Amino acid sequence: MAQDLQKAVKWHRLAAVQEHITLLNLGIIYERGYGQGIRRDYRETVKWLEAEKENLCAQAHLRIMHTSGFGASRNLIRVYM
Repeated sequence: MAQDLQKAVKWHRLAAVQEHITLLNLGIIYERGYGQGIRRDYRETVKWLEAEKENLCAQAHLRIMHTSGFGASRNLIRVYM
């Protein structure tokens, strides 16, 4: 199962780079970690969410990350913007 998740992340990354899927999906995979060969990585989550500039769900999620300080510095000015 862990190998399947690692393959999924590999293919998600390739698809995300080619804009075939939303980067939000990849950010959520890193946020949750799933514990099966993919560890939780908030910085990686923030990286993918920030790349998804037009997706309102990604932006709302990014605001939560900046408010809480997970994966990014706690930046309330950026949250407001």
